[in-house]
Amino acid sequence: MGAEKKGGGGYGITSDALIESTLTKTGYDSLASRVKLMSCTELRGFLVQHFKAKNLPDEAFTCLENQEICGETFLSLTEEDLKGILPNAKFGTIRLLSLLIKKLTEQPPWGKNMLQSFCRELLEATKAGCLL
Repeated sequence: MGAEKKGGGGYGITSDALIESTLTKTGYDSLASRVKLMSCTELRGFLVQHFKAKNLPDEAFTCLENQEICGETFLSLTEEDLKGILPNAKFGTIRLLSLLIKKLTEQPPWGKNMLQSFCRELLEATKAGCLL
């Protein structure tokens, strides 16, 4: 279903890949908004569920809860903060938490609203067959 620019030897772009990456980013923006509003207990539950497949020790998430780290505070933590809060945690646990925070808090340089508008317009143009 990937529409590509045709003719004239121009460069083709596969819109499906672009749409997928854009939707994924806006999905994380929405998730970041929800995480920001989480209580300490809700955050622990979210982290346990999010990292379930990675088999991370629950003690790290319980420690965050015991330190009264809510969603808004969690999103502001640096890797150094995490090392101080979780002194017994393994490097991999610290790094995974740090990468999650980074993914949730990174904003594209042109802003979230413009990205969402672009995504909607691109999706509509693709459905209408305008990107041929």
